[in-house]
Amino acid sequence: MIKKTILTVFTIFFVLLSQSIQSQKIVVINLEYIINNSNQYQEIIKKILKAQELKKNNFEKDEETIKSKQNEIENSKLILSKDEFKLKVDEYNKILSNFKDSIDEFNFHYDNQILKIRNQILEKIVKLLEKYAIENKIDLIFDSRNYIIASNSIDITDIILKELDTLDLNLQFDSL
Repeated sequence: MIKKTILTVFTIFFVLLSQSIQSQKIVVINLEYIINNSNQYQEIIKKILKAQELKKNNFEKDEETIKSKQNEIENSKLILSKDEFKLKVDEYNKILSNFKDSIDEFNFHYDNQILKIRNQILEKIVKLLEKYAIENKIDLIFDSRNYIIASNSIDITDIILKELDTLDLNLQFDSL
C-alpha cells in the first residue's frame, strides 16, 4: 500500500513537472559573438587601432632613443668615473621607468575604452532581449557560456545581432 502511494505521488510529481517544463519557453544567445560581430563594434575597434598606431610609432621612436642611451652608457663605462657612471645609469633608469609607465597608461586607457564600449553594447543587447522576450513570451534566456548543449532551434544569436546592427549605438572613445 505504501509503495503504491509513493509511486502515485512520484507519477503525479513527474507529470506536473514535465507539464511545467514544457510550458516554459527557453532560448539561448551567444553574447560574446554578438558583441564581437556587431558592425558598429568592429568599426570602432578599427578606429581605436588607427589611433593606437600613431602612439605606437612614437613609442617605437622613444624605445630607439632609450636603446641608444643604453649603448652610450655601456660604451662610456670605462671612460666615466664611478659617480658619473652612476648618474648616467640613474638618469637612464628614470627615462626607462617613465617609458614603461607611459606604455602601461596607454594599455590601461585603451583597455578601459574598449570595456566601456562593450558595456554600452551589452546594455543595448539587454534591452533588445527584454523586448524580444516580451514579444515572444520567452521565460528564460541563457548565455552560451552558461549551458552545456542546446538545440540550434532555440539559439536567437543571429536575430539579436541583426537587430543590434540596425540601431545607431553612437559608440565613441577617447583618444590618448
